[in-house]
Amino acid sequence: MLLDIFLFCVGFGLSMWWFSVTILPLFYGLPKSLYWIARGLLSWRILTRFLVPPVLWNLAFIGAAVALNSWFPAASARLAHSGGFSFGQLFGLGGSIFFLFKKEGSDSLKEDFLATAIHYFVSDNPVLIGEFGYRHKIRELVNSGK
Repeated sequence: MLLDIFLFCVGFGLSMWWFSVTILPLFYGLPKSLYWIARGLLSWRILTRFLVPPVLWNLAFIGAAVALNSWFPAASARLAHSGGFSFGQLFGLGGSIFFLFKKEGSDSLKEDFLATAIHYFVSDNPVLIGEFGYRHKIRELVNSGK
């Protein structure tokens, strides 16, 4: 029983971690970046921030899974058949998705995107910067005259 609770927590944590390092950059940051690149506001270099880390993290997760399966096959089998680990992953994924639809999650995601995007501005067009600031409710960016 205690092991299942522990595996639930591990599954929950790994699922949330995977979601934040893979799904969010690919399905939120990448399309938003492409849109603002097409508008002429951001540099193409921003794509490396949203493509390279998910690939590297997934390679690391695959490497960890292969190592676990090779060196500790009993532990790998236990995880594969563990209800606690599976339910932890489902709850972690569901909780991550649910958090995105809350105002706090959406605001956090926008702030994280801006923190990355602000280093890749290539346009001084005040109309584009104002539109970017309006869409992301970022008054500081518009008022700073960036």
